[in-house]
Amino acid sequence: LIVNYTIQATIIGDNGLPVGGDKKIMQKTIRVKTLNSNTNISGLAQEVVDKCKLIHPNKVKDVEQQLYYLQQRQIEEFGQEQLINLNSRNAIEDSIQSKEFENEAPSIENIEQYIEGLYEEMPDKINSTRNILQLARVPENMEILIENEALMSALSRVLREDGKKSMELVTNIIYIFFCFSNFSHFHQNITQNKIGDMCLRIADQEIQRYNIWVRDLDKLEAKCKQNPGNAPYIKELENEHKKFQAMLKKQDQLLFGKKKNKKKIINN
Repeated sequence: LIVNYTIQATIIGDNGLPVGGDKKIMQKTIRVKTLNSNTNISGLAQEVVDKCKLIHPNKVKDVEQQLYYLQQRQIEEFGQEQLINLNSRNAIEDSIQSKEFENEAPSIENIEQYIEGLYEEMPDKINSTRNILQLARVPENMEILIENEALMSALSRVLREDGKKSMELVTNIIYIFFCFSNFSHFHQNITQNKIGDMCLRIADQEIQRYNIWVRDLDKLEAKCKQNPGNAPYIKELENEHKKFQAMLKKQDQLLFGKKKNKKKIINN
């Protein structure tokens, strides 16, 4: 989205009257990266207006119309199946191999920057949620964070729309709300954002993810048994087992808050 605005500077003389000034036409680009057929356009439009102070609140409908146009254009260009491939193995592997970023220590003063990161690419979203999680672990920051409606709304939306794309992203957001859940007077905020319902859906999603991996590994193991000594098959099986173990560690961290040594049981 492109926001056009004007900055006008006026020089006031000793008599209180303007004696000169300058006017400059500016543009601000708002990058929206999570548009798909499941996106709540009305909610996203409200978030954009809440976050960008350059847009007047009465322009929500205009923003909504532009977002709808972008949504339809993306669906027409990429196709529904390509735009949302929730069960693809590639999405699983991307979440396992997510790139780590080194950043400065999180600061509550940078919260607006972290919110903006929730509208960027996946690495930026992960980095922003990681910083917000560090802030949420400090009790003094909790009131500031949970009263930031733009932040709470953005976190809920990212969890709902991108939860199947990155396990690290999901883990960060779940633990942010877990920090809030330790204080009873924050429970209403958690309920309003439907975090409990999304947690149940995520648990079911991870069970399905596990079952898909086990089924695929069983097929690959059967192929190796049928072709003993086949080096490419054996190598592929070893690589898949490594990815599977990495996925299990991330699942344990997400669902149990710790890492376990789990192995797939093979029935002879």
